[in-house]
Amino acid sequence: EELTKQCRIAMRWTDSLDIAFSTMIASIVSTRSIGDQLWLMLMSAPSSGKSTLCEAISVARDYVHPIDQLTGMHSGWANAGENVSLVLKVKDKTMVMKDGDPLLQAPNKLQILAELRALYDTCARTYYKNEMGANHEGIRMTFILCGTLALSDIDSSELGARFLKCRMHDNDDDLHDEICRRVVFRAMR
Repeated sequence: EELTKQCRIAMRWTDSLDIAFSTMIASIVSTRSIGDQLWLMLMSAPSSGKSTLCEAISVARDYVHPIDQLTGMHSGWANAGENVSLVLKVKDKTMVMKDGDPLLQAPNKLQILAELRALYDTCARTYYKNEMGANHEGIRMTFILCGTLALSDIDSSELGARFLKCRMHDNDDDLHDEICRRVVFRAMR
């Protein structure tokens, strides 16, 4: 409640933001729960507050691992024998990607989606050409993927069935006009 109160002070709060924020918090809290993992795909128009909410929850680094870009969950590089894969960084945390639209254009999109499908099942395995590899089991993580309605292109045959899809809608014409002005002024700057 205190976190919501601070967000209401910091930005123009709407019912949609309230629902989106509550759902994000539920996803984070469910990370270490037994049962299916709660992965959230939050879609709305540009400048509607998704990124601001992501930044707000990303300060809780004990529970959240924010990423700006996703090129894969595994790293073939080790630092002095230490595995530096993203898999281990997100274990028992919520991975938050505030702009998932570039994922749709990633050259290795199918590989990324395959790795995420495996992680949804709490397993992550990889093998490299140099006969090295990694086998991780019991990896619990949740995932909050934000973006525009273009994200709906990640359909059930790829990864979409694993996500709870949420769309933020606001019928407030004044708010819509303000968002449009903000986007235009940002583009002009």
